[in-house]
Amino acid sequence: MEDKSKVKVEVIGVKNKPFAMIVEPTRELTMQLYEQAQKLAYQTGIRVVKCYGEYDAASNGKEVFGGCDIVVATPGRLMD
Repeated sequence: MEDKSKVKVEVIGVKNKPFAMIVEPTRELTMQLYEQAQKLAYQTGIRVVKCYGEYDAASNGKEVFGGCDIVVATPGRLMD
């Protein structure tokens, strides 16, 4: 019998294309939503990343292009 409590999302060949993008108007809201998404994604195989202005754009880009399923970001950082 298959254990459905640990379903892993795996798409072959689609490493750095998120399935969802959540845009928040402020860094504070972005961080709050990122923390909640991390809790919901725990042990599911879903990778959540954040992109907002407190960190340099290169490190945010590394996170996204390193592969993710959900991106939580501010509009300004998306424009960078």
